[in-house]
Amino acid sequence: TRTSTSTTQVTLRPTSTVTPTIILYSSSLQTSAALAGWSQIQALPTATLWMWGLPSASNRPRDRAVLGTMLKAPGVYPENITRPGTVISPSITITGFTSLRLTFSRYLGIAADDVASIMACPIRRACVNVWNNSGVAVADTKWVTVTHTIPASVETATSLEIRFSLGPTRPGPRGATVGPGWSLSQLRVTGQRVPTRT
Repeated sequence: TRTSTSTTQVTLRPTSTVTPTIILYSSSLQTSAALAGWSQIQALPTATLWMWGLPSASNRPRDRAVLGTMLKAPGVYPENITRPGTVISPSITITGFTSLRLTFSRYLGIAADDVASIMACPIRRACVNVWNNSGVAVADTKWVTVTHTIPASVETATSLEIRFSLGPTRPGPRGATVGPGWSLSQLRVTGQRVPTRT
């Protein structure tokens, strides 16, 4: 008597793996300690554009201390800024990481004919644009959490700085068309480890 045996073919599929996201830098921007290592380039001709603290201007959120522009009343940025005012993060090590992202909460008001921008600046290399308002007015009315992709061209650097700028702004008088500028909170830079070849 012959016994027949049947075989079933099973296709083995590789198990997909999810590359974890690593926090490379994080700051609430809500305390003086959280601002350790930050610096600024003052705007011209004004001398006090970027500030830190609890906003007193009525056109700002007052639920937390922030890093921002013109936080005191009347809370609008100056006209005719010829050199942007810029705040600069500490140096952030990115060696061995890819898929870099910048995430933060913002409360931004900028006129269409003025400039708000974010740059990623590798050490000893030219800065690259991460975001700017591109001639479009922005008028946040609440905190907005945004994530921007940092251009891959910076990934060959060992470290970088993140720069937030306001300006140039057009001459006045323009009155109500000028906005409050930046309010920033809860910032982090993340990345994924470059896969190792086996």
